[in-house]
Amino acid sequence: MRYFTRKLSVEKQLKTPVRKLSLGQRIKFELICSIIHYPKILFLDEPTIGIDVASQLNIYSFLKELNEKYRITIILTSHNTKDIKAVAKRVVLINRGTKIFDGALVNLVNKYASHSMMEIVTDKPLIPLPAGYKRIDDYHYRIDSSKTDLVPNLAQHLISINRVNSDLDSILSKLFGSGA
Repeated sequence: MRYFTRKLSVEKQLKTPVRKLSLGQRIKFELICSIIHYPKILFLDEPTIGIDVASQLNIYSFLKELNEKYRITIILTSHNTKDIKAVAKRVVLINRGTKIFDGALVNLVNKYASHSMMEIVTDKPLIPLPAGYKRIDDYHYRIDSSKTDLVPNLAQHLISINRVNSDLDSILSKLFGSGA
């Protein structure tokens, strides 16, 4: 009990009546109650809804540790993509009772991304701005990743190039939106 309350930062609230706890503190205590006997499977429904960012991060870290250290399988249902990205290794999408995807989160993004971009960071501004480039700021640019011929010879000024897919919110909106 001491370990769990310390990990979730609720040691000082152990003797506080439930009615006086914040929503985040109540959720943390509910989580402790659900794992005190080390279940093999932990079912969570919207575990961070309505709680502050610091508490969310604390819960994400704790859930990852439960999975890795204690081998507890976590089945999480959530509409909050932040929960999914922070905790899930595997994602199962069900739409109207039909499983439409089952696999790694990265594979979901790769399969359903409407487009992918390349983010390019340089150590000096690109002047003039090459055709097809979108300036984010003086050192940060985006181009369509299918147009790699647009990447000029930047070897001496290039800091990084990263492929970026559509965000998870956009993908899920497309999959579950009206008419999907």
